[in-house]
Amino acid sequence: MRIGSLSLCGDRYVLFDNWTKDEKKRAYQVDKLLSLVNMVVTKNNGKPYTDEIFSELKRANRRLHEQTEGIRSSKQETAELTEQMHKSYEEQLKRITDMVELKLSKTTITLEQQLEEERIEGLKAEFFRYLMLLK
Repeated sequence: MRIGSLSLCGDRYVLFDNWTKDEKKRAYQVDKLLSLVNMVVTKNNGKPYTDEIFSELKRANRRLHEQTEGIRSSKQETAELTEQMHKSYEEQLKRITDMVELKLSKTTITLEQQLEEERIEGLKAEFFRYLMLLK
């Protein structure tokens, strides 16, 4: 199944080290992902698959590149930018996590409602069977 899944997407994949503290490695990983996305966009005649999360990440990456280009060699400026990028990364991660948790919560509520409806239907059926036995 795994090989078939990769072949369906043209054997494209990107691996991420989510635990790295190395900002250069993070930036490289984002660049690699966006490069793959741009390749897919080109192959699809400019029509990418996109959603809210991807769009947000793409805008954040653009901001990251703009900030990176403006860095001077000063250690203090570099430290400040590193802190800003870390905060931005953490904020983006939190927003994405919150979105996923919200979707999961909605799905859980829906499933709980369906389960309750099925339980009620079962009780109704049991009640009608009981009434039929009384006749």
